[in-house]
Amino acid sequence: MPRLLSCLLLLLTLLPLPAGARDHTDCPARAAGLVDALLDRWVSRLAQGDPQAMAALYAPEAYLLPSRSDLPRRGRGAIADYFIQFLADRPVARLMTRDTTAACDELTVMGIYSFSFGAVPEPATATTAEAVSRADDVARAEQVARARFTFVFGPDAAGDWLIRHHHSSQQPSSLELPLGHDPTLTAPGQPVTPPATTAPQQAGGA
Repeated sequence: MPRLLSCLLLLLTLLPLPAGARDHTDCPARAAGLVDALLDRWVSRLAQGDPQAMAALYAPEAYLLPSRSDLPRRGRGAIADYFIQFLADRPVARLMTRDTTAACDELTVMGIYSFSFGAVPEPATATTAEAVSRADDVARAEQVARARFTFVFGPDAAGDWLIRHHHSSQQPSSLELPLGHDPTLTAPGQPVTPPATTAPQQAGGA
């Protein structure tokens, strides 16, 4: 009997533990290690200018609350439709700050990013209207729009981490700051010098 009992105890130690009983202490660290890759992928995909490629970074039922539209977007089709308009302005994103909360199956990243918008090269024979349009594009390219963001990432069935939720809202002071200005370096009590040309109110983050 003692020998049988010993065999049973040994067998129990070899059985796999239920999912909830496994040691997940290293999960947050592993998930947090994905942050740079996931954010870099989003920024580089944005620069490619392909709305469908952007939408592919989002989960099939992802929810996007964009800063340049009053309409929430759910699902890849609606998200791609939003990026058709946003990418037409040739945005270039730069991550400024971030804070991360990680779990085994979910990764939340909050912070601030900035967007500049590309100017269109002037054609050799430009009409007056085209020249005016290009001047507007140049003025916009000289501006930077800052926005607050929240990304919630999670793995799909294949293990690819996709965006489940994305909330972006433009900072109220964004359009008052010239390109390259760091508001944290402004001396207390000193007003921020506005740029010569004010960017259109629409020029916000994603």
